[in-house]
Amino acid sequence: MPLQDLAIELIDTIVFEVERPSDLLAFSLTCRAISQRIIPDQLPFRDVEESINNLHIWDSLLEHPDLAARIRSIHL
Repeated sequence: MPLQDLAIELIDTIVFEVERPSDLLAFSLTCRAISQRIIPDQLPFRDVEESINNLHIWDSLLEHPDLAARIRSIHL
């Protein structure tokens, strides 16, 4: 079965298990359908480095729990 035919939930589960952003990028480049999902949706939110005083980012994450769920680490 081609990767692009897998259920989105299964792809998301696989993506969540990938530790390093470079590995995630390599995985995303194996298939156009996968890259269109991973690159905009996963890579920017993987590791967040932000000031605790930037209330805008924290409010945004509260308003969008789907984005917050993609975060693996936060550095303040």
